[in-house]
Amino acid sequence: MKIKYDVAITEIGSLARTFLKSNHSATLMNAGENQELNDMVIAHRKDELSEDICAGDRLKICDSVFTVTKVGEAANANLRQSGHCTIRFNEEATLPGQISVEGSPLPELAPGRHIMFYQD
Repeated sequence: MKIKYDVAITEIGSLARTFLKSNHSATLMNAGENQELNDMVIAHRKDELSEDICAGDRLKICDSVFTVTKVGEAANANLRQSGHCTIRFNEEATLPGQISVEGSPLPELAPGRHIMFYQD
């Protein structure tokens, strides 16, 4: 397994769980990066993206594992700059900063748990 990005959740915004359940999406961002968006994002500790995320890679959030099906043209750059992307679970990514994944049921989020993109 080659880990490309591995961060720990620090805070879950009050609207982030609602977006996950109703929109099947989760927006990630480095903790402290953009205070105005705190309610809507899953904040995580900062880390470096070691290699671009590609279709076919895997995503593990807490205990749920998904396969990446599409990576928007701005997603990797946004992750490098601010730890930001929106993950679409079992839905098609339509915006440049989104990443589509398929697989497990929606993840159960909790501070301290990890979000990891990796290549098998």
